[in-house]
Amino acid sequence: QVQNIQREVETLQVKASTDALTGLANRGHFTEFFDEQFQRAHALLRPLAILFLDLDHFKKVNDTYGHDAGDAVLRRVGKVLRSSVRSIDLAARYGGEEFAVILTETDAAAAAARAETIRRAIAAQHIEVDNKVIEVTASIGVAGTDRSRIFAQSAQLIGAADRAVYAAKAAGRNCVRVFRPRADVRTTKPSSVPV
Repeated sequence: QVQNIQREVETLQVKASTDALTGLANRGHFTEFFDEQFQRAHALLRPLAILFLDLDHFKKVNDTYGHDAGDAVLRRVGKVLRSSVRSIDLAARYGGEEFAVILTETDAAAAAARAETIRRAIAAQHIEVDNKVIEVTASIGVAGTDRSRIFAQSAQLIGAADRAVYAAKAAGRNCVRVFRPRADVRTTKPSSVPV
C-alpha cells in the first residue's frame, strides 16, 4: 500500500510539472529548473545556455487548418525537442507556440550549434493532418553565460535569449541568432549576430 501511494505521488508530481499537450516540462518546472541551474552556474563559473524558440507564423496554421492541426504541430515540435536534449538538459513549453531549452554545461557556441540542429529538424517535419501536409519553421534565440558572471540574475539571461529571438524574426525567421554582449549587460546594449 505504501508503494502504491508513492507511485501515485510520483505520478501526480510528473503531471504537475509536465505540459499535457507536448509532454515537455511546463512553465513552472522550467522556471524552477532554470533558477537552480543559473545559481549553480553563477556560483561555480560554469557554462549555461538557453534557447528560446518561437514557431513562425503559427497563427496562420491555426487559422488555415484549425486548432487540432495546430495541436498536432505543437506535439511534433515537442517530440523533436525531447529527442534533442540530454538527460542533464530540459526542454519546456514556455507558452503558446513558444518553447525553451536549458542546456547545462554548454557554452553559447555549442548551444548555437545545437539550436541550428533543432531548427533544421523542425523545418524537416512534414506533419500530416486530414490528408494535408503542414510544414513549420522556428526562429531561435540563444544566450549563454560562458563561464562568466556577466548576467547577474537569471532574468537577464532569459531577456538576452528573448532579444535574440526577436533578432531572428527580424532577420527573416527560420534562423538562429546568438546574443553577444558588447561589454557589461548592465551598462551597454547587446548585439545579436548570426550563428
